[in-house]
Amino acid sequence: MDSNTVLSCIKDDIRGVSYGRFPGLTEEENLQCAALAKQLLVAKVFSKLRPQAGCNAVADDAAIAKFRDVNNRSCQFDIGQRRTFEWEEELFGTFVQRVRKFFLPHEERPILLGLEQFLHSGSLGSGSNLGALGTDFYTKLFSSDLGVTSVSLYDAYRTWTRRSPTWRDAEDTRVELGYGTAMYDASRMTTVPKNDAISRVIGVEPSLNMFYQLGLGSVLRKRLKSAFGIDISNQADKNRELARKGSIDDSNVTIDLESASDSVSLSLVKHVVPKGQYAFLEMLRTDHAALPSGERVRLGMLSMMGNGFTFPFQTMIFSCMVSASFEYLGYGTPRADDGGWGVFGDDIVCPRTVSRAVLRLLDICGFVINESKTFVEGPFRESCGGDYYLGHNIRPVYIKQLATQEARFTVINQLVEWSAKTGIPLFKALRLIQTRTKWNPVPIHAGHDAGIRVPINLATGLRRSRNGSYIATFHEARGRKLLVEENTVGAPRGEKPRRYNASGLLLTALQGGWSKGGIGIRSDTLRYRHRQVVCPNWHAAYDFPSGMDGWQHWIDAATAVLTPR
Repeated sequence: MDSNTVLSCIKDDIRGVSYGRFPGLTEEENLQCAALAKQLLVAKVFSKLRPQAGCNAVADDAAIAKFRDVNNRSCQFDIGQRRTFEWEEELFGTFVQRVRKFFLPHEERPILLGLEQFLHSGSLGSGSNLGALGTDFYTKLFSSDLGVTSVSLYDAYRTWTRRSPTWRDAEDTRVELGYGTAMYDASRMTTVPKNDAISRVIGVEPSLNMFYQLGLGSVLRKRLKSAFGIDISNQADKNRELARKGSIDDSNVTIDLESASDSVSLSLVKHVVPKGQYAFLEMLRTDHAALPSGERVRLGMLSMMGNGFTFPFQTMIFSCMVSASFEYLGYGTPRADDGGWGVFGDDIVCPRTVSRAVLRLLDICGFVINESKTFVEGPFRESCGGDYYLGHNIRPVYIKQLATQEARFTVINQLVEWSAKTGIPLFKALRLIQTRTKWNPVPIHAGHDAGIRVPINLATGLRRSRNGSYIATFHEARGRKLLVEENTVGAPRGEKPRRYNASGLLLTALQGGWSKGGIGIRSDTLRYRHRQVVCPNWHAAYDFPSGMDGWQHWIDAATAVLTPR
């Protein structure tokens, strides 16, 4: 199905619609809100569509070119030339003090106490790592070479494992199986799909470095909570609420940055982070990146996206900027959990009263404001996936693919929810997609990709159980596993073989990575199975997306635009 045809249908659907359903707004405000919701949908609906095969090269080249530009800017960054006026010196000095207090809350007692602290909090994600034969925890630590940038990091790891009989046995067994250490002096740059125009650049880190990095990231997360009241596990929700409030009363501004994670220059970090603490960052990072062409590039940035401490570190940097702005302007140092401001990665929400100081600090420190996504006045705010106009979330639908049945299920369900949220029907577009999609009704609490979510009056063509309940067919993504049987670890087709490490398996189970006789592994291509599900309560409890008022609006929207078969 062609995306241009779908987009044309969406434009036809919304062309004659002036008003939406936005309670609490005046007639003029309703008109403006509907106009913006339609504008965003048309502009964004296919902005994240995954590139077709053969189109990736252009997008990849664009991403690498952008990375070069940002990295060159970081290499050339000189903090000493960024301040002109005395007030800027004072503001920047307050920021430096906030960073140093973050790392040295009690002066003599830093938060980063040593490599052992990171190892105690260490973990591994589901992405690729240098040296590893797979992407799961077991394979990376117990059935592969350990990728690392220095012998000292491995020696510290091996010493640490000696303190636990299980970890010691797991590491000794790994070595006995013939695995060793793989030394790297650079991360490997790779690209992942973002949209047709540009890909996203990721740095693939050595596996043991990543274990340390995520441990350091965990330490930073804990300190963020104690220093600012920022809990990364739920801060995105708080940012969205702050953005919603700002769109109503103009109290808060939302700030977005260009290539923020790649713009934390090493020069800035050296200047603001206490020397003893900076040494740990330097030890765990990779200082070069190997491009897909094989060219090696020296990194002027602290870390690329893909490094395990990048996200909490940038959250810390921007939180210190906001806090310093409050202090410099004489407002004290309010915490984020008091409800007045929030930072989640590079997603910044702060009061208008301190926004000028925050924006100036960002510029002084070498960050580039994304003007098109930064909102300091007017009735619109955007943060953490929430787009608010006068308190109403008018976030558009982002269609990422259309090629499979499950992808089209997702698109139909998301567009129906958008119609329920805005009160703007999409008759033509939804019926076009539905004609290319198998009729497979499921209740609303099913996943977006499970089938077409419909109210009970549209649930046609289904069998009934003996007690009269509907029996629906759910499409479910089928996970891939390493199967553990007796003294073997079986890998699925296409995966590299794994070796049996009993203590490693125990540690994997304790870490939560082993269930039902196997270890889940990531698959870049989803495979689906069909499962028959008895649904005694078709309208079971469901947490509607922000902006949807509940059952009736969704039922009305689905009934209006979906055609049962």
